[in-house]
Amino acid sequence: IDPDLVKPSMRSEIEKQFDLIASGRANFDLVLAHAVSAFQAKYKYFVENTDYMDQLFELSFTKLSETGKSLSKCGRCTRYMKLISQKPMRLHCKNCEATYKLPQGGSIKLYQGNTCPLDQFELVVYNAGGKSFILCPYCYNFPEIEDMAQSSGCNKCPHPTCPNAAPQLSVTSCQTCDEGDLVLDPNSGPTWRMSCNELKCTCVVKIFAGAVRVAVSPDADCDTCGSSILTVEFNPDKTQEQRGGTGSVL
Repeated sequence: IDPDLVKPSMRSEIEKQFDLIASGRANFDLVLAHAVSAFQAKYKYFVENTDYMDQLFELSFTKLSETGKSLSKCGRCTRYMKLISQKPMRLHCKNCEATYKLPQGGSIKLYQGNTCPLDQFELVVYNAGGKSFILCPYCYNFPEIEDMAQSSGCNKCPHPTCPNAAPQLSVTSCQTCDEGDLVLDPNSGPTWRMSCNELKCTCVVKIFAGAVRVAVSPDADCDTCGSSILTVEFNPDKTQEQRGGTGSVL
């Protein structure tokens, strides 16, 4: 954009001015004012011509808006965002010119077209090594609830009514890390599982294989262990004992 910025002549010219100041043949304030004025002019020129840098990069690189594949809808403009699978994996909305980071080291897919009740972004599912969780792309980057930390999925969201939030899916505390909770993965059927909502914890517990429905009963805890009560339904053609029931998973 401005070749002079990388030429040694510019620096040497300033050094000559320093020598003149040291020998008493130049005034410090005048030299400083001249240097500041020159760099201000160059900064203004650089800012006004940054589009030229984009043109130079386009010769060797593809625009972010032209890469990836359409995946989920943006809650701000309702247009489809593109999943950029190259590291770092992220979602990009061309219309809003916004990019949303995602958890790394796994895969991302759309979650049944469901949307976040806070911002209307479509939810996605992150899966890595058998452990998966649902997340809102916007809340993951900019949490809208005070008690929700950045880079958190729906399994750590404290929303009181969202069916994908932690209060509606938490079963019991994690005994592996003692920091998180075991949360029912609503996307895991028919090989149902609970997983710790601490991302660094690898704890996954498989439950009720083959069940057609597993749900956490609202406001119901076990009197013995304190864990949430689960309701389980199997295929109706099973025997009476295999059709399911209600109780604590522990």
